[in-house]
Amino acid sequence: MIDDAATVRRWMVAAAAALAALVVHLAAQPAAGIASHLSFFLAIAIVAMISGRAPAGLVLGAGLAVSVWRLVDGSTSLPDAWSVRSAILAGYLVLGALLIAMGHTARRHAQDSQRARAELQRALAAAEVGSWNFDFESSELRYSPNVGPLIGRPTGFVHQSLEEWRSEVHPDDVAEVTQLLRAAGKGESYEVRYRLRTPTGDWRWLQARGRITRNPEGRLLRADGIVMDITGVRRTELDLWRSSQELRTMLDLIPAGVAIAHDATGERITVSPRFARMLTIDVLTNASTSGDERTGLPYRCMRGGVEIPGEELPMQVAARTGREVHDFEVDIAFDDGRVVHLLSNAAPLFDTDGKVRGAIGVHTDITALKEAQRDLERMDRQKDVFLATLAHELRNPLAPIRYAAAMLRTRADAAVLDEAARIIERQAGQMGQLLDELLDMSRVTRDAIELRRELVDLAQVLRHEVEALQSQLAETAHQVDVKSAQSAWVLGDETRLHQIVANLLSNAVKYTPPGGRIEAALRCRENDLELTVRDDGIGIAGKDLPHVFDLFTQVRKPGALPGSGLGIGLAVVRRLVQSHGGSIVVASAGPGRGSTFTVLLPRAASPGEVDNPQDTAFDPGGEERRILLCDDNADAANTLAEFLRLHGFLVHVTYDGTSARRAAEEFKPEIAVLDLGLPDISGEDVARSIRGQPWGADVLLVAVTGWGQAQDRARTAAAGFTHHLVKPVEPRQLLKVLGARATC
Repeated sequence: MIDDAATVRRWMVAAAAALAALVVHLAAQPAAGIASHLSFFLAIAIVAMISGRAPAGLVLGAGLAVSVWRLVDGSTSLPDAWSVRSAILAGYLVLGALLIAMGHTARRHAQDSQRARAELQRALAAAEVGSWNFDFESSELRYSPNVGPLIGRPTGFVHQSLEEWRSEVHPDDVAEVTQLLRAAGKGESYEVRYRLRTPTGDWRWLQARGRITRNPEGRLLRADGIVMDITGVRRTELDLWRSSQELRTMLDLIPAGVAIAHDATGERITVSPRFARMLTIDVLTNASTSGDERTGLPYRCMRGGVEIPGEELPMQVAARTGREVHDFEVDIAFDDGRVVHLLSNAAPLFDTDGKVRGAIGVHTDITALKEAQRDLERMDRQKDVFLATLAHELRNPLAPIRYAAAMLRTRADAAVLDEAARIIERQAGQMGQLLDELLDMSRVTRDAIELRRELVDLAQVLRHEVEALQSQLAETAHQVDVKSAQSAWVLGDETRLHQIVANLLSNAVKYTPPGGRIEAALRCRENDLELTVRDDGIGIAGKDLPHVFDLFTQVRKPGALPGSGLGIGLAVVRRLVQSHGGSIVVASAGPGRGSTFTVLLPRAASPGEVDNPQDTAFDPGGEERRILLCDDNADAANTLAEFLRLHGFLVHVTYDGTSARRAAEEFKPEIAVLDLGLPDISGEDVARSIRGQPWGADVLLVAVTGWGQAQDRARTAAAGFTHHLVKPVEPRQLLKVLGARATC
């Protein structure tokens, strides 16, 4: 249908041209004569170029018919000779045919050119490529029809100026684009990538190539080029870049190194950045130990102290045999003496024909695991020693306690009974210390040591602990020299500071032979307090120094069993020192040459002058204070009751919570000393019951229990207890809490 309409139009053009030529001919013939036929020649040429040969032939026929008609009616101005007339008519036909041929050829070339331009535009549109040109004189930037839709603009869109175009370029790209345009102005062509804003606010990535044209004088005339929409390509590039970065980051984060063998012999191996750092080589270095470059590598691959031949390594085996290799342990021994333990896995890589073309390997650094394994084995051995030592240390006090108990059963004189009491007290204290060490061990392993900070004079702590050792020093004939500042203040937990100093001093006594010398020095530095405990005892071997502060570690004399104790004290001391913001180090010149422990603690400002509070300790005198005592351990309850009665208290004893609650109603105590783990109801329930009574608001509630964790103390505080004491309770401490003067 479209072709039929085009054909009709072609013939209508021919008819119109023939009619127009006739009209012109008739109008011009009187004056122009034979020249008036030129209108037909012009019409033939036009129709031939527009409508083709056949319609042009119609015009030619019309002109010929007019000429013949002129000859017939005698109105022609041609010569009378028919030979001449025939020659002129023949010339008309020849010239007309020539015009038709030339017009048709021109029409065909025009059609071919138009078709080529259309195909080019379709190809450019399909490839999302358009053309552009910039006129330096008019400053207009024009585009081919398909560019407008690429950037969200209508067909035929024009940027009126270079500044208008630049205002729509992404701000991050303006500087680079401007620089490239300036550089292109000095040359002839350029290429640039940039983002252009669409009317909807989106950004399209474009790539433009251009060539600049100058006049003979070198003045800029125009720039022509093509522009492509590369938004999809750019997104793909960014996705690939992000994926590459994510892969690099992942490979860099996982504790493993990746390597690729690029041949079937494993002689060309490249590694990931993380693996390169592990091997201390450049990422481009050939890491293969089976190739020609193996002598330039700063490491050797070892196993069991023997270097592994290059061809027997996992990646080489996978590349040469096509088999996977799993869990192969390799020791990387560096030239500087370091050793890194790797767990290697390798798999072959195949080409499209199924032939092995290389291998890939993943190497996990298991150095820390190996060290942890060695530490666990060492800890396991220490645990066995610890358990044996614990059994030994717990048995030791039992014998003298039993002997002392037998002495008490006899009717011995007061001196014997007094000695028995001292034995029981001393051995019970030793057992209590063992239990405290076990509890501290638990707190250290769980990082649960809590401090109650206050200003403490460390010099006073040192003097007190040296004084407490005097009886032991008298037996061992040790000489202790103390050099201390008059006062040395630290913000810390007084009980724990005593524990630190006491442990260091007792260790010095323990590992120094009788008659040895011990020096304790406390110095005030600008920001720190330095406590040094030095002895001339058995010393410490160099290999043992790094482990002195480990749990269950005990220094032993050469060829002898370790000394007494559980090997816990120094581990606790280090943790306590660190909790106070300080540090502790040990030094020794070797076995038999003594050791020195140095503690640094942050120094606190001296407190201002304050009046000492008056001693308000309670002295019962002639008035007894009523105490309700409840503990399901009858021996513990009865002995504590007798002890309190000796110090002037009126004591009522119960052995379960129900009895305690009932007794409280009748006895109305001023003080209640309660165990928590009672057989029926808990000590907390008894405390709440007492606090709920009108008379119970002012009762002094003291929890005496084997539970001493932070959550236990919080629980008793919530139940209304005033104090929380952990068994076994030091009698002096209990009397101080109860407000009585200690006479024991």
